[in-house]
Amino acid sequence: MFFHLFKKHKNEFPKIWTEEEMIAEENKPGSLYGNINFSWYPNDLEDFQNRIKIAYRLVSPGCDISSNSMDYFRRFNRISTDIACALCKDLMTATLVVYQKHWSEYTPEMQEYVDQLTQSDKDTRYFLYPNMLLRIGRGADRDLLKAYYKGREIDIYDSVSYSCFAMREGFFESCPDSLFQIEIGSGAELVEKFLAQFAPIVRQRDMDISYNEVEITIDRRFVSHERVVETVKQACAKEGMPLHINNK
Repeated sequence: MFFHLFKKHKNEFPKIWTEEEMIAEENKPGSLYGNINFSWYPNDLEDFQNRIKIAYRLVSPGCDISSNSMDYFRRFNRISTDIACALCKDLMTATLVVYQKHWSEYTPEMQEYVDQLTQSDKDTRYFLYPNMLLRIGRGADRDLLKAYYKGREIDIYDSVSYSCFAMREGFFESCPDSLFQIEIGSGAELVEKFLAQFAPIVRQRDMDISYNEVEITIDRRFVSHERVVETVKQACAKEGMPLHINNK
């Protein structure tokens, strides 16, 4: 099968830094290049204690995938995947991957993933549409997220995104049939709005196609703040990326 990869004219490509230039930039006094910035809202302690939902933001400033930072991009992707897998572990999770073109034109990795769907666990359900894939199963699927991020790495100008919705136990068993009767071509916004209205325990979203940024919303009744912070610390340490926590 033919996979179309978006290509830009040679003179439109930004400057690609050498490894030496990247290291020099990272080592400048006060530089946050290559760091992971981690913050949450609300950050006021009194307000924080009164909130059920806490929104976390993970971003790597200055490391956009369209220029000089492919190594940082790959490492950030692995961090994001590790966090999703850790926070959604053992929870029934809906993962929605959305692309602007037909999934069969995306990447060989996504094609291979889709080809294996018939061999998947009987307790996992898939709904495949021309421009999106919805997976419902236990935890976040590492192979799916790897295929998704590999596609972003190859075709950095395609507008793709994913969201994971980890729901309460028994949610999908009692879920309204309308979730599984989405008309082809109706778009992913309908699915996202449908799942978001039921207050997921964990929602993790990839926020921008050209910037390393992930948003994680947590229900504190099920997942503690301390667990989120420790999960992020471990994921960053595993990839050797410095973590800057902004809790003010």
